[in-house]
Amino acid sequence: MQKFDFDFFENFQKTFKGDTENTFPVCLECGGICEYKKISSLLPGEAEFMAMKHGMELQAFRDKYLDGFIYEGQVIDIIKCSVRCPFLETDNSCGARGFKPIMCLIYPIIFEKENDGWKVTLDDRCPLIRLEKTRSFFTTEGIKMVEDLHIPGEWINIDYTFDLYDFDYNMMIAARDVPVDTYKIYTYDEIMKYREV
Repeated sequence: MQKFDFDFFENFQKTFKGDTENTFPVCLECGGICEYKKISSLLPGEAEFMAMKHGMELQAFRDKYLDGFIYEGQVIDIIKCSVRCPFLETDNSCGARGFKPIMCLIYPIIFEKENDGWKVTLDDRCPLIRLEKTRSFFTTEGIKMVEDLHIPGEWINIDYTFDLYDFDYNMMIAARDVPVDTYKIYTYDEIMKYREV
């Protein structure tokens, strides 16, 4: 898959206004439906963007914050498989503001299968959708902005496969064969062994 460039991520971070002073209290009260038991995939080129914005060398950034998995011969970066998101601060705020992974930034906007393609929709499990003060942006500008990203269907298919399941991070950590501060690359089959059924 072709990598997105720095400007793609930078422009989207500056223009997408879903993460506001109104969202944090709702997320804090919710307890993080989207935080736990999910595999979060990064878009091609996103690890490079995030590392640069965080002021870290790419490999050091990957070791601290990411893992990966091999899919059809290429490595896809994912947020480190740990019980708590590695970007979650002690006050439960996000330590990646300004370079937050796009799939985290846009949530509760999600992709849903539709015939032979994908449609952009909302995850109605998220409290941000049920409250007027936080819902309006996502249902109006947000969905349109995500549609305009033109994310390849091949990548959405990978991310969607993970979204179908919850994952047991405790099992993954217990079975981890490299230290947690090392970038681990899983095979697709290996990572799917840890899905909760």
